[in-house]
Parts: sequence; structure tokens; C-alpha cells
Amino acid sequence: MRRPDAIHLVTPVWGTEHIGRFLEFAVPSQLAPGNLDALAELAPLEYHIYTREQDRGTLEREDAIHRLASHARIQFHQLPSDPTARSAHAAMSDVHADILGLARRADAPVVFLAPEMVMSVGSLASVARRLLDGARLILLGGLRVKADVAGTIRDQFTRDGVIAAPARELAALSIPHLHPMMDGYFWDSAHPSAWPAVLLWHVGGEGILGHFFHLHPLVAWPELDATLSGTIDDRFVDDVCSQHSVYVNQDSDEMFVITLDDNPAAQQFQSLSKKPMSPRRVGAWAVRGTGAQHRRQVRLPIRIHSRDLDDRWQRVEHEADATVSQIGHWHLILRPVLSPWGRARQAAAGNPVLRAVYRRTKYRVRATSGRFLSSRGR
Repeated sequence: MRRPDAIHLVTPVWGTEHIGRFLEFAVPSQLAPGNLDALAELAPLEYHIYTREQDRGTLEREDAIHRLASHARIQFHQLPSDPTARSAHAAMSDVHADILGLARRADAPVVFLAPEMVMSVGSLASVARRLLDGARLILLGGLRVKADVAGTIRDQFTRDGVIAAPARELAALSIPHLHPMMDGYFWDSAHPSAWPAVLLWHVGGEGILGHFFHLHPLVAWPELDATLSGTIDDRFVDDVCSQHSVYVNQDSDEMFVITLDDNPAAQQFQSLSKKPMSPRRVGAWAVRGTGAQHRRQVRLPIRIHSRDLDDRWQRVEHEADATVSQIGHWHLILRPVLSPWGRARQAAAGNPVLRAVYRRTKYRVRATSGRFLSSRGR
């Protein structure tokens, strides 16, 4: 595989809280051995910071940014859209669309970073190896953790302004401090997520096994002429490159990231269900919530661990693999029925008469199909 002429890294960041985390945690972890220094050995780095004009001066004065400049050429950009007028997700998607346009023109990879992201030592060295192996899309499953663990991260891993956190030690610190939003993704959750894009299982007290429909695209090197219309973890992953150029990281020892979040209200954006997780329910969600790449990658076990893998992992992986297979089975059964209904819902959305007809018909079909599906078992 040829080396890229340059590698572009991008972070959208604005506001006092996010800028503080970016400077105190994200950048210092990127400065750790085996991260930016290792990536820079592969190709020159272009680091793009998208922010508001009133925040740029603050960033430019900080020592962390000056240290960043020793590894990469820093470029500041005005945010393409006002984050106060739209949602934060929409503002970030606008940034990602902008940088992807640049990447396509330059035929170069993009590393998508978040201002609250802390990465383990050597994560970007692994990215460099995978790019050399031919990967064009590198997908990663991380953890969202409560920000009250930030002080411990700073005290335990910071030396001379650098956060050098080994993957297993970072996992050991993070697993007991998961953000409440993560609770709904566990298969045995009493209040599971109504948007089960991530499926998790505990392995003792020191590991988490994940099967992810939606993974974070840490790196995208556009191979196809893909247009971003939504978030980068949605249908974009189907369009950016061929499936043979996709690499899914399955072991936290190779790459590991966490996202610091002290906003308990973030859970309100994740609807919770009163019904337990079931293969049929997740299979039905997958009809409308996933694309082909999502359904391929969910089959792969992702191991986040703080110790060596032992026999307990085999037992949990066997259970999880059987569950994911059942989800795939239900997806195949339900897709011919639910896909047309999704298209009908979209067509009826702007027409009050069609919307009323759709709702009446939907309830009748749901009642009939529910009796049929119950007869097939869960």
C-alpha cells in the first residue's frame, strides 16, 4: 500500500468546557509516545481545528497547541455553521463534510477526533500500521465515561504535560465509571436503549465485550465518491470505500479511546424501553437503523479489557455470538415487511391525509403481524 502524501486530523471544538477538555486531556493524550509522533513518521500531519472566531485566540495562546505544532501543521477554520443555531451533532457533521471534501481532493486520510477524547499510548501507531496494510476505513469502539474520572486520569498518567495512559490501565479506570448513557446498551439492562446501536456484555469486573452496529470511524481515506449526509458513523460507512478496505479494531490493547462526559442529561437523548432486549426487537430496529456495513461489523466481537483474556471471555463470547446470530435471523424475516413501511412513512410525512391513512393501516398490520410473530417465538 502506498504511503499518503499527508494525513489530516480534525477536531471541532467550541465553548469554554469543551476547549478546557481538549487542552487538558485530548491533546496531551495525542502527544503521548506512539500517537502523533508515530503517525508523523508515516506522512506529514495537517491538524485542522474548527472553532468560533471568539475561541480561536484562546486556543492559539495555549502551550498545548504550541506542542501540537511540533508534530503537525496547525490550521484554524471557522465553523461552517453556528452551533448555537443547530444541534452540536449537526455542527460536527458540517465540519466532517467540509474536511472530507478536502480529503477527497487531496486523496488523503482523515483522522476524526473529538475534544473530549482520551486515547491510549500507541493508538495512532496502530493506525499507521493499518494504513500501511491497506485499510481505508478504520473503525473503533470506545467507551463514554463520567467526567469525574478526569482528575484521576490527570493525576495517574500526566507527566510534563503529556497523558501517557496504557490501554489496560485506562480500561481499568474507565469500566467502573461508565456514563449512565452506556447502561442501556447492556444486554441485561433493566431499561435498554430504544436505539440499540451498541450491544454490550460484562465480563467479570474488568472487561466489556461489545458487538457494535455503529462504530466510530477513527480514520477514513475516501476510496469512493461518498457524500456525507448525516453523521460519520451512519450510512457514510457503506459509501466511503469497499468492504475489503475496512478494518475493525477488535482489541483495546491495539487501540483504545474514551470520551469524557459530565452531562447526565445526555441520557435523555437516548430513549429507553420498558421491554427487555430481545433478538426480535433489535432485528426490527436494524431494518431501519443500519446499513450493510453495520450488519457486517456487528458480527465481530470487540474486547475492551484490563487483564489477559481468560475462560470467562469464551463463555460470554459464545452467548453473545448466538444472540447476534438470532438478531440477524430476525432481521432477514422482518426486512421484507418493515422496509416498505419505512418508505411509506417517509412518503406520508408531508401529507396529512396520507399520514392518517398510514397510521390506521399501520395499527391493523401491527396487530396481525404481532400475533404471527409471537407464534414464531422470540
